[in-house]
Amino acid sequence: MGEFEDPYGDDNESDEEIVETNDDEGMEIDEDEEETKHETYMPGKEMGENEVLVVDNTAYEMLHTMNVEWPCLSFDFLGDNLGVNRTTFPMTAYLVAGSQAEEQKNNQLYILKMSQMNKTKYDDDFEDDNSDDGLDDDPILEYKAIPHQGGINRVRVMPHPESHIVATWSETGKVNIFDITSAVKSFDVPGVMVNPKNIKPMYTVNAHGRAEGFALDWSKAETGRLLSGDINKHIYLTNPTDSSFKTDIQPFTGHQSSVEDIQWAPRKRINNTAPVASFKWHTAPITSIEFHPQDSSMLAVSGADNQLTLWDLSVERDVEEEKNINSDIQDIPPQLMFIHQGQEDIKEIHWHKQLTGVIGSTASDGFNIFKTINSQ
Repeated sequence: MGEFEDPYGDDNESDEEIVETNDDEGMEIDEDEEETKHETYMPGKEMGENEVLVVDNTAYEMLHTMNVEWPCLSFDFLGDNLGVNRTTFPMTAYLVAGSQAEEQKNNQLYILKMSQMNKTKYDDDFEDDNSDDGLDDDPILEYKAIPHQGGINRVRVMPHPESHIVATWSETGKVNIFDITSAVKSFDVPGVMVNPKNIKPMYTVNAHGRAEGFALDWSKAETGRLLSGDINKHIYLTNPTDSSFKTDIQPFTGHQSSVEDIQWAPRKRINNTAPVASFKWHTAPITSIEFHPQDSSMLAVSGADNQLTLWDLSVERDVEEEKNINSDIQDIPPQLMFIHQGQEDIKEIHWHKQLTGVIGSTASDGFNIFKTINSQ
């Protein structure tokens, strides 16, 4: 499993390339040792005293891990001009993330470029290694760190092609809107030099007072419209102006308690709000959920049980086939396609809208960027 080095050292203004290092310690094979027995692990199963969980790289087309100085509750992928529906390797992705530092003054809005992300499927199998795939090339991580007052509860990128307008929900009760165009350009345009400390919010929503929040969403239908909801039940609408933004004085007050999440409706209102399906699998609260941007039947879900699951809602139960299946497997919903583990306290997940089938996740121990072998 490829692992990015921690980019957030003492110098927060650095924009040098930081590459993955391969630690060969502990990788030597003792031919005299007995062959290790491998079996598939299912969540909830008790492990033996000498058993450990290890990743099976053959289950992933690509799996990279990125460590950060401070955990991030939220992140979002940035759009780019490298093309849509990309499936070839190596891959490149840009994202923004917000820190949760121990002190308010130390928080930052991270802007990252991850490039040269190659396949890792055969990292455990040297016989199947194909030199043409460039599997030995290290991924490259570049970053900018913008100072941010207060921990960042939520980050959202304006959802329009190549948009570099970003909104952040701060624990101080403010919603800040940044234009990070110059910082993103500095990764790829020769001669563009940017000091992240000079990037300030282009607009701040102060209407929430000191009440922090987590609900934040840009409209996909009308460019620049932003909704933000706080723990005091209030939802405010911010609209774009010719040169900036303006927040409505009066909030929406339909809720009686904290607004934890908010989404703009992609289409007109529907009358039937009954669930189309119900599945029981996660054993702790759901922390994030998102449909595949190109396939409305595919769904990614993360939970406080440290599982990230992929679902195909188009799959139907086959009663006849289930008669020939092991009783333990019968308890698995047929729509459950993949279980990703290895992270602690997963907070948010997103599909990349231009890298087909690629998913990002943030947790208390860092980020995972991956694509499974059954993800389209």
